[in-house]
Amino acid sequence: MEENFLGEFELSLKVKELARSMDFYHKLGFERVDGEPAKGWVVLRCGDLRLGLYQGHLETNLMSFLGGNVKSIVHGLKAKNVEMFSDATQETDGSVGATVVDPDGNIIYFNSFTDE
Repeated sequence: MEENFLGEFELSLKVKELARSMDFYHKLGFERVDGEPAKGWVVLRCGDLRLGLYQGHLETNLMSFLGGNVKSIVHGLKAKNVEMFSDATQETDGSVGATVVDPDGNIIYFNSFTDE
């Protein structure tokens, strides 16, 4: 794995009505590859694009990088004087997450389980 691997990119969208959003993106050609609709989330894929739909889980839309070494990513970003919005912390699901905000206010979230 390359040293600066951020993880697999996912565009994570906050949705109001998961079933309606799933239907819409299915019409665009996206197929479900993961998730639990009963728990308010699914992951769809169309080509190389991974799209997460989250009802009741997100405060805003964000860019996510999944499966990278979050602690290493944070260390590398800090070495480049990138201010962390939230440092690498243990999430309630057992994963490790960290967040930065780009100059325009876009949220970038890094998340990984220790076995990824």
